[in-house]
Amino acid sequence: MPATSLAWGLWANGMGDSLSDTDRSRVARSGVAALSTDEGMELFDTAVASNEPVLVPVRLDMKALRDHEAPALLRGLVKAPARRVVVAGESLSQRLEGMAETEQLRMLVETVRGHAAAVLGYATPEAVEENRAFRDLGFDSLAAVELRNTLGSATGLSLPPTLIFDHPTPLSVAERLLPELVSDGATEPQPVLDELDRLESALRVTTPDEALHTTVTTRLRVLLARWSESHRAAEGDSSDAIETADADELLGLIDSEFGMS
Repeated sequence: MPATSLAWGLWANGMGDSLSDTDRSRVARSGVAALSTDEGMELFDTAVASNEPVLVPVRLDMKALRDHEAPALLRGLVKAPARRVVVAGESLSQRLEGMAETEQLRMLVETVRGHAAAVLGYATPEAVEENRAFRDLGFDSLAAVELRNTLGSATGLSLPPTLIFDHPTPLSVAERLLPELVSDGATEPQPVLDELDRLESALRVTTPDEALHTTVTTRLRVLLARWSESHRAAEGDSSDAIETADADELLGLIDSEFGMS
């Protein structure tokens, strides 16, 4: 009979004895509950009688998996609310709108401190100093990923796994989040950019023959030359015409350069 490999979950005794209360709390939030000795031995007997090459004897807390962002390996076991992250992010963004920038940053700092305190098992956010490095607060790589996940859920943002290593204090994380959550009042893209987007899409789905490739390439080069010349010469009328042109007008400008119209 071929050997069966066992990827054990946490045991209440043995491997679990060396864990701190904070570590136990973190594991519990991940949806992995501790096995009693009797449960572990029963699972071992079941595995011995199995022909499966690999088994994962583990006790799962399905409620914890649903209430928190499940680890990647376990996400297929639970169905997360489809719009949970989006709604949370929209709510935080709306709360920030209309505030002074200093107040916005203060709210985000408190948000980061609150989530960091929860990850570390602290009773209150006050235990997390805004200018103290996460590693000095007790964060390891697992805690760093958990904080990144909870902040992603709270903000609705897609955050990098290295978030707290790139931004090592609660204040620096808040400063990183602020520009993505608050509109900076930038103007809408100019019409010419919309037309360029459409042109790019059209080129992406086109499979040209040699003649078409040559024609399009030549016209694009002429358009670029015309655009660069307008910018260098600061010809306001010509530049404005290009910036406000629609697709037909842009092609018309190119045609006029070739004497095609």
